[in-house]
Amino acid sequence: MSVFLDIDEAEIKVTSLDLVPIELPRICRPPRRITGDGSVHHSTTARDYYRSQYFEFVDTVIEHLTTRFNADNNDLRQYLALENMITSGKIDNSVINFYPEISAQRLEFQLPIFIGTRKAVSLKGARDAYCKMHETNQQMFSEVFLLMKILFVCPVSSCECERSFSALRRLKMWLRSTMSQCRLNHVAVCHTHKDEVDTINIEELMKEFINRSSQRRSTFGNM
Repeated sequence: MSVFLDIDEAEIKVTSLDLVPIELPRICRPPRRITGDGSVHHSTTARDYYRSQYFEFVDTVIEHLTTRFNADNNDLRQYLALENMITSGKIDNSVINFYPEISAQRLEFQLPIFIGTRKAVSLKGARDAYCKMHETNQQMFSEVFLLMKILFVCPVSSCECERSFSALRRLKMWLRSTMSQCRLNHVAVCHTHKDEVDTINIEELMKEFINRSSQRRSTFGNM
């Protein structure tokens, strides 16, 4: 019922704004050699067409969520095991072995000290505690930082990654054909987190960029 109400509201809004009416889209009919006798159901109205599309969308979302967050999902179990290390301070070598960039020996020494001094009960609390530490003290927990970094870069879903890849054509176009991989990564991060980038003071950023060298000061002048 809610689907029909939404369509009715959309039609009323379209009429009030004098927009193009909601119509049945053009449907490509498969050839008879594929369908056999050609008896394939086709929606005759826009309401029937978008109704089936809506339920197909809901079924797809439920299926993907069930698969991703299933208790038998190895990736989910591995992620939860890493998160449990941060909160409990106990090392699971069977999981750490999947990440050669982390030294299990150093982590086994650093993590209990970090947990014992910071009392972090969640991943966010561990991150906040690490950020509040002095830079010298942060260097003492390099493996703990790598562990948190792995946890924070693991996406809950792949939608952000897919949107980032779809924006690659806009980021690396023919005017930026000589862009290096390092710079492309930086630009992609700025695109993904554009809400935070919009809060940056452009004038302060320009001043810092110009004042870093005398050649830039002579080219752009003092701001």
